[in-house]
Amino acid sequence: MVLDKDIKTSVSLSIRRRVLRKIDKLAALSGTSRSEAVEKLVELKIDEIINEMKK
Repeated sequence: MVLDKDIKTSVSLSIRRRVLRKIDKLAALSGTSRSEAVEKLVELKIDEIINEMKK
């Protein structure tokens, strides 16, 4: 039996304070950590952004 487990990797980002405040607000509203908020945001938007850039 093989269990697929997502392995998380630490990432360091340099972002503007206003963006960080928005991430913190998203985390607070969703009741999650900052890391989970960023992950959710990326999961929801990454494919859309990639497709836009391919055009």
